[in-house]
Amino acid sequence: MASKDVPQDSGLKVAPCGLNNTIVIDSTPVDHFNILNLLDVVCSIDVFRNVSLRTMKDVILAADKEVFKPGQTIIDEGEEANIFFIIITGIVRVFSAGPEGGFDRYYQIGDFFGESILNKGSKRIAT
Repeated sequence: MASKDVPQDSGLKVAPCGLNNTIVIDSTPVDHFNILNLLDVVCSIDVFRNVSLRTMKDVILAADKEVFKPGQTIIDEGEEANIFFIIITGIVRVFSAGPEGGFDRYYQIGDFFGESILNKGSKRIAT
């Protein structure tokens, strides 16, 4: 745009030409796919199904993303329950050799475990 094309009294001015006058704005792109995927998975859980979008946003912002290696132990049976897990990708094996006969289950996307955190002071009942 030429100076003659800028309306008078508009407060605008023509930027000088040349690469050294280029404005660069650093920004981190938002990963909309992963955010929507996370929202879809969390909303599929009964406890969150009728939660408002505003509350859901707060839940997601409060969450921490953790990535575990195959075979890595996430929690140990008997330790204090302090984290609730929602599986966003992958498969998790949850098992116990507890006194009531134990169990061995596999959880996948949309499943959750660690809900014993809802009972304050409770211990993990599985690994």
